[in-house]
Amino acid sequence: MPRLRWTLTHREQAEYKRILERLRAAGADVDLSTLEATDKPWLSLKCCPEGSSVRTMPAACVFVIYIRIVALAPKVVLQDFDVSSPDWPLNAYMLGDPSVRRSSDQFYLLLDRTKMYRDEVLNHRIDAEGILRRGDVLEGVLLAQSLNPVPARYTKGSLMRLCLTVMNQFDEFQKFTVEIPVEHIPAPVYPQTTCHGNLYDVGKESVGCWSPGDVPNAVPDGMPNRSGPGHGQGAKSIRRRWAGTRRETTDEVGARAHRRWKSRSQRQGSSPPDSTRVVAS
Repeated sequence: MPRLRWTLTHREQAEYKRILERLRAAGADVDLSTLEATDKPWLSLKCCPEGSSVRTMPAACVFVIYIRIVALAPKVVLQDFDVSSPDWPLNAYMLGDPSVRRSSDQFYLLLDRTKMYRDEVLNHRIDAEGILRRGDVLEGVLLAQSLNPVPARYTKGSLMRLCLTVMNQFDEFQKFTVEIPVEHIPAPVYPQTTCHGNLYDVGKESVGCWSPGDVPNAVPDGMPNRSGPGHGQGAKSIRRRWAGTRRETTDEVGARAHRRWKSRSQRQGSSPPDSTRVVAS
C-alpha cells in the first residue's frame, strides 16, 4: 500500500515552529531539528546566458531568459514564474498565453515586435502543463517585459543580475539568481499614414510622413484632388470619381452639340442625314 507524505508549506512550517518553541520554553522535550531538515530544494534551475538577453529600448525592456529545470521531488506542479531585480525597480510582468485569447494564435508577441513560438516558451507551462516527476527536465525560455527604462549604467554587453522565482503546488517558492547580457536595440518605427496637410499635396512632407512619390497608387498629374472634407481619401475612389466626371462631361458636350446642330438645321431648313431623318406620316 503506497504511503502519502504530508508536505507543509513554509508558512505552516513557521507556524508549527513557533508553537513548538513555546512548548519547548514551557519545558516540553521537543526536537526542532526535524522541521529544519524538511526544508529541501524541490527544483534545480540553470540559465544559459548564450540564449538569453535583456533587450533594452528607450522606454521599455524585454527579457528573454533561457532556462533548464530539473525536478528533485517526487511530484512538482509549477504554479507561477516571476522576474525581479535586486539592483533596481524592475516592475516586470510575465507574458500571458496567446492561445487563451485565440486558440489558433501560437506566437508570443514582444514589445520589440519579435515573435516567439509557443512551444519554445515556458510561461504557460503551469498547472496541468507544468507537472514534473523526479528527474524530469523542462527547457525553454521565459518571457517578461517592463515599461521602465533600463538604468544608463547597463551598457551594451554588460551583465544584468536578475532573480527568478518559481512557485509550486504547495505555495512554496524557490529563488535563483542569474546574469543576463544586455542588448540595446532601437525603438520600433511604425509608418505614419497621415501627416500635416493633404496626403497628396506637394511640398508639405514632414519627417515620418509619406511623400506623394512614395504613396502607392498615387493620383497622376492632371487629376483633380478630391481628398478634402466630404470626399473619399483613397486613390481608387479619386480615380473612380475622376473617371465618372470625364464620362459625364463627354455626354454633356455631345448633347449640347446635338442641340446646336438641330436648332441650326431648323433655322436653315436643312434636314438631318438619312440615318437620322424622321419621316412624317
